[in-house]
Amino acid sequence: MIDMRDAAGEDRVLVLYKSYFRDRTGQRAGEVGTFLDVSELKRKEAQIVHQATHDELTGLPNRMGLRQRMEDHALRGGPDARLAVLYLDMDNFKTVNDSLGHMVGDIYLQQAAEQMRQMVRPQDTLARVGGDEFVVVLQDVQDERDAAQVAERLLARFTDPVRVQEHELFVGTSVGIALFPDDGDDPDTLVRNADIAMSRAKEHGKRRYHLFTPAMNERAMRRLLLEGDLHRALAAGDITAHYQPRVDLNTGLITGMEALARWTRADGTQEHPAEFIPLAEATGLIVPLGEHMLRLACARTRALLDAGHADLHVAVNLSVHQFRHPNLVGMVADVLAATGLPPSLLELEITESTIVTDTDHTIRKLNQLAEMGIALSVDDFGTGYSSLYQLKNLPLTSLKIDRSFISDIPDDPNDAAIAATIITMADRLGLRVVAEGVETPEQLNFLLLEGCHEVQGFLFSRPLPPDDFTALLARGRRLTVPRDEGGGI
Repeated sequence: MIDMRDAAGEDRVLVLYKSYFRDRTGQRAGEVGTFLDVSELKRKEAQIVHQATHDELTGLPNRMGLRQRMEDHALRGGPDARLAVLYLDMDNFKTVNDSLGHMVGDIYLQQAAEQMRQMVRPQDTLARVGGDEFVVVLQDVQDERDAAQVAERLLARFTDPVRVQEHELFVGTSVGIALFPDDGDDPDTLVRNADIAMSRAKEHGKRRYHLFTPAMNERAMRRLLLEGDLHRALAAGDITAHYQPRVDLNTGLITGMEALARWTRADGTQEHPAEFIPLAEATGLIVPLGEHMLRLACARTRALLDAGHADLHVAVNLSVHQFRHPNLVGMVADVLAATGLPPSLLELEITESTIVTDTDHTIRKLNQLAEMGIALSVDDFGTGYSSLYQLKNLPLTSLKIDRSFISDIPDDPNDAAIAATIITMADRLGLRVVAEGVETPEQLNFLLLEGCHEVQGFLFSRPLPPDDFTALLARGRRLTVPRDEGGGI
């Protein structure tokens, strides 16, 4: 095979085919050569290989191309060679796609790829391995500090807003880091472990980087097993609702309850909500789990209403994934119709992150729910980034002060000031205030003096199974709690 350039300056690939001819005695007397131009065939072969190993949208190597490059170059530097694999995932990219469409999302990914391409060295590799997932392979790193410095630069770059058409997007990224040979000696292991580390970064609040450790791998395996168990538990009805009473501070009466998911396995052991709720969020199971919880809560409240417990409200949490689901309003209407619960007895709790994700979409959906007669509340208020302007424009009925601001009052003056400010602000906005996590008479008295409307917490009751909660109501809806010297209810 011969590479050459023709008179027009075009590169050509020629293949020489030889044939021999013989004389009358049968001896080889000479040979004839024929050149075949295979340039176009080679170009098509190269195009097919490129398409198989590169991402069409960004032109970067895809997962196959990344593996090939790592095998051909990155992992052949000898026993002393060290390299780092950085796994990047865009934190809020799904929101961009869902709210603004795939065209805007594609333009953003192209811009992001170009920005990252400019930030890595020629000897390094940048690949797109998923919808909003990228991998950077850094050659010749000394230790984890070199990789961490690159991760910090990437995080800083994606902290700034990116303008796509008329939209200003705040996406951000999370980064996981795995090192060769410490965290793996083959491409698949290194990429997988960097992915695990990236997931750990997201669990710790996103927009940060995390290094892989063997403990993370064990955690990932447990998470995989737990996901399978969660699927089966949801199908079998093993996840139930427990109810924690909410108490009116002016009257001491139970005005309602919050429905909380509880998972008891067949052997009697319980999975903590802090384990399976984030997993449900990450896997999309939160949507069927949320509907399951809503049906349980509405059916139980209807049964209590029929038993004579009038005006008992039930609060149910809506995750941001549930809220984005296109059929949310229809699903809620179907549940209310199926259970016969009056909409006025249902309160849906959303988080501040739901408010700030897409304000216009949030307002439209909340207005639809409010028009049905459903009460709306912001859960864990004070821990997010919602503004007074956003609160003013939402059809809310109440705010819930996050338990992190309640646990240290009245001893911590900062938490006390925050709680008092939230109560005053909500009062000016015409919203009721619910404090969660109330555990001591001192906390209760502080909230009473500041004008908080309702409380829930272990001081009154832990979340109770349905029958135990019914028994609590049967003993009377007015609860008594220990008083401190300053008084109380």
